[in-house]
Amino acid sequence: QMSSSNIKYVNASENVDIREEDGKQDPHVWLSIKESIKQCEEIKKSLQEIDPSNNDYYEQNYNNYKKELDDLYETYSKKFNDLTNKSFVTSHEAFGYLCREFGLKQQYLNDMFGEGEPTPKKYQELADYCKKNNINTIFSEGSESSKEAETLAKEINGQVKSINTLETKVEGKEYIQVMKENYDTIYEALKN
Repeated sequence: QMSSSNIKYVNASENVDIREEDGKQDPHVWLSIKESIKQCEEIKKSLQEIDPSNNDYYEQNYNNYKKELDDLYETYSKKFNDLTNKSFVTSHEAFGYLCREFGLKQQYLNDMFGEGEPTPKKYQELADYCKKNNINTIFSEGSESSKEAETLAKEINGQVKSINTLETKVEGKEYIQVMKENYDTIYEALKN
């Protein structure tokens, strides 16, 4: 039986480089590989503190996972770097960390907190932006935002593609797999 007095709370975002947009902190830290590595390190350190006898086990697991994350970053860093088109449009401003990491730029229907509904003026601005920048794919992160993405896609004779913010569990898939799918989807749309 554990009492609340021997539960250790860990702020995994302790050493994370938090993004700010219009004076607001972007909560979507986990969509950055580099920042995720820092979070994994905090978790590893905490586990080693409370269970020092398994120190090497945690170290090894961390190093293995960090290597997988580093490899993913290297692969897509090269791919995104080679693109001439670096702008995409999404229904939810959740991908600021990903943009910062790979030198991409997002335009969006809803801000990072997904509050309110986009105005007709916002739709028009984004439709113009898409036409001017030859963008024909709108990214959507879920059922709520897909209707809005569909509306914009119709306006530009484009299509909606799904990407995942990982704000909810993706059944049967691990973090790296979902991130890779996101990167592939974005890359495919931008390289055309």
